[in-house]
Order: sequence, then C-alpha cells, then structure tokens
Amino acid sequence: MAKTIQINGIDCTDWFKEKGYSVGEMMITGSNGGITMAGTRIEDVIALKDVVVLPLEPLSEENTYSLMTLIRDSQNAPYTEIYYYSVNYGAYRTALFTRDEMSNKHM
Repeated sequence: MAKTIQINGIDCTDWFKEKGYSVGEMMITGSNGGITMAGTRIEDVIALKDVVVLPLEPLSEENTYSLMTLIRDSQNAPYTEIYYYSVNYGAYRTALFTRDEMSNKHM
C-alpha cells in the first residue's frame, strides 16, 4: 500500500516510489551531557526529530518543475509542510521542514 505524501497540502503520492520510503529519528542534544566520574555517559536530549527519506519516481519536466515550485513557494517560507506516515508515531503526521533539511545530505 502506498503511503500518502502531501507537500503544502497537495497530494504528491504518485511522484514518490513505494519502496525505499523511510522515517528515522535524530536526537537533538544540548550542552549539558557528559561523562560522570563513574564513566557513565549522560546524553542531554532536548528533542527527537524525524528524518524522512522519500525517493522520487522518474519525473517529467513538468512534474519536476511543479515539485520544485511546491517546495520553493511555500506559504510558510522558509518552511515546507510535509504530510507523511511516521513509523515513530504510528500515524500520519504533518511537519515543517526547512529547505536545508530537504537537501540530499541525509542520503
């Protein structure tokens, strides 16, 4: 079953591959972590953040332009709203991502 994917409220499910979709988790840590005198490591976790990987189907030039326009021209600029299924929450979720977060640095 294909998962529904929306960008800024527009259904873009057909543009993404059914396989290879993944949602991971990244810890955002603060500066209060460290190692105790007993040698135990303490993490100062201040947030858990989803990292979503959505591989694209081969797109026509028109669909590529539409996708880039959806990302670039968000009403929430500089954020883009993504609706996706999060395995961490076990439900669909809407989150805001910056364009920097949407780059290929997580691939």
